[in-house]
Amino acid sequence: MDNIVTMMSVGGGLAVLAALAGGLTLGFERLLPRWSRKKRVFWAAAVAVLAPMAVVFGAYVRDNSVVDTAPFIIGLFVLTAITLVLGLIVCLPAAWFVDRRMGEVRPIRARVENDAEHGRPIDV
Repeated sequence: MDNIVTMMSVGGGLAVLAALAGGLTLGFERLLPRWSRKKRVFWAAAVAVLAPMAVVFGAYVRDNSVVDTAPFIIGLFVLTAITLVLGLIVCLPAAWFVDRRMGEVRPIRARVENDAEHGRPIDV
């Protein structure tokens, strides 16, 4: 029974990371429409994986002594590898999928000649 609870907890955590990446991509698409697709997807995945892992890194650094450097460095390397794997396997595909789906329904915007006040093109 404990294994089932552990597997469901891990699966739920991965789903939350994917949902966070997708939500950030959606927010970036709405709030920063001039960003390129690559930039939106990269930053959404990076923030989605680094925000929760910052707590883990902080707890690890606080609880372990730096006096014994070899195990400390190995543990830091393992945490960095886990962060990269989570970002590349969970967050990046979720962010890319949401951005691709939003690209299919994004309306084509008309351009106005220029903004008389600022002298630059604006979106309508």
